[in-house]
Amino acid sequence: MFYGVAYYGNANRQDNPKLCDLWLNIIRRCYYDKLPTYQYYGALGVTVCDRWRCFDYFLEDIQKVEGYDFEKISNGELVLDKDIKQSHLDKSQRVYSLETCMFVTKNENLQNRQYKKANKFIAESPDGETIIGENLTKFCKERKIHQGHAYGVLKGKLKHTKGWKFYEQVD
Repeated sequence: MFYGVAYYGNANRQDNPKLCDLWLNIIRRCYYDKLPTYQYYGALGVTVCDRWRCFDYFLEDIQKVEGYDFEKISNGELVLDKDIKQSHLDKSQRVYSLETCMFVTKNENLQNRQYKKANKFIAESPDGETIIGENLTKFCKERKIHQGHAYGVLKGKLKHTKGWKFYEQVD
């Protein structure tokens, strides 16, 4: 039993080391509170469906997940994403499952990260113009501003990026 919730079933790690690593990583993110990234998954309520808590069933389903390509997964070109199909849900309602996951490139995964899509924000241009925005990713793309830097300003880690300042809008 792993982290009180997951188990191998009849499958074993030796026959499927890459997929087992993938499986263990999603289990750890959601249920191992000593893992540094747990704060972004399990601590926020992200879970793994009951079926995928068994490695045997995970192996049965993973080839059916949209975008599956074992070679690209093995060489690190593709990652398992649970957020794109569930972007309409709060993080606390998101789950890793056959229906909710898809394989995407690392770049697609980074561009769709929830933290880069601040819902409402206030931007102050280098000229002092104030703009109220609802999609930080789109805003940054349109103005050729690095999203990660804008997010850093929004969270107070940077003072500005290319002269732009960002603030969270409180309703």
